[in-house]
Amino acid sequence: MRRRTMHRRKRIPRLHDAGSWRYGGLLLALTLLTACARGGVEAPPVHDGSVAVRFHPSVRFHPSSAARVSGTAVLLPGSGGLAIFGDDTHYTHAADWYNAHCLDVLLVDYKSTWRLAGKPAVGDTGEKIAWAAQAALDQVSSTGRPAIAAENAAIDANRRSRQRQIQVPEGHVPPPAKQPIVLVGWSLGGEGIWVATDPASPRFMPDVSAAVAYYPSNQTSRSLRPAVATLVLTGDADDVTPLDDMTASVGNSPNLTVVRLSGAHHAFDVESLKTPRIMRFPPLIGRKATLQYSGTATRTALREIASFLDVNGLGCRGNNTAR
Repeated sequence: MRRRTMHRRKRIPRLHDAGSWRYGGLLLALTLLTACARGGVEAPPVHDGSVAVRFHPSVRFHPSSAARVSGTAVLLPGSGGLAIFGDDTHYTHAADWYNAHCLDVLLVDYKSTWRLAGKPAVGDTGEKIAWAAQAALDQVSSTGRPAIAAENAAIDANRRSRQRQIQVPEGHVPPPAKQPIVLVGWSLGGEGIWVATDPASPRFMPDVSAAVAYYPSNQTSRSLRPAVATLVLTGDADDVTPLDDMTASVGNSPNLTVVRLSGAHHAFDVESLKTPRIMRFPPLIGRKATLQYSGTATRTALREIASFLDVNGLGCRGNNTAR
C-alpha cells in the first residue's frame, strides 16, 4: 500500500473500535439531512449542461464526446444520493470531468436502484452498493456499448418531453466488448468499492480495472484487499470518515494508494459547501463534524486522478498507449 502526504509515505494505523459507530452515525445523519434538503425528491432533473439519458430514474448514462473512449466510469454518490443539501449539480459536473478524460459515465443512485428492484436481500450496505453498480452495468449491451437505441425506445412520451433524446456523439468510437470499468465512489459509495474489488466477496466485480474513492467509509471494518489499482483521496482534517478510523486492515496491499490532502475536510470537492456545514450526531451533544469545500484540495485531487487514470490506461493519454 502506498500513501502520500506531501510525497511522503507513512504506515496507516489500524481502526479504533469506536470509529465504526461514530462515522456510521454521522453518515446516517447526512442521509437524513440531505434527504430533507432536497424535499424528498428521489431523482433530481438532469443537469442542463450535460447530455444524459436515464435508463430508469436512478441510473443515468453520460457519453463522452471523445473520439476514442477508454472505458466506463461508474459513479457511486455519498449517503445523500444524487443531491447534496439540495445541490443536484455536483455529480453531473463530476460526470462531465470524467467524460472530458475519455470515459463514458454511468451515474448510479444505488439506494433508488435497490428500492426500485424490490429491495432484494443482497447483503450489507457495501454489498447492496456493489449489486446496484453491477445492475447498472448489466444494462449495457453485449458489445459493451450502452444500449442507447433500446433504452430510448423504452422512454415514455412524458419523459421524452422533459429530457433530450440521446444520440452517440459524432465520431464516438465505442470501447471493445470487455471495456475497462473504473468505480468512483464518494463517502458511503466507497463501501461498494471495497466489496466490488475484493475477490473473496460474493459481489466481486471481475470486470473492474481500477477504482477511485473520495473520503470513503468502512462501516463494517472489513479488511481492504483491492484486487485492482485503487486511489483513495482524503483530507487530514476529515472528522466524518477519518483515514485512521476508516481503515480496518490494509496490510501492505500493493494496489492501494492513499493521498492525504493537507487541511481538507469531508466533502472537500463539493463546491456548494464553500460555507462549512457543521453537524453533530447525536444533535447538540454529539461529536462535531465539518463538511467544507477546498479549491486547493480539489485541484490536487483532480491532478492525482488524471495521472492515475492515464497510468492505468483509462485516461485520454492512457487509451492511446493501450491501443
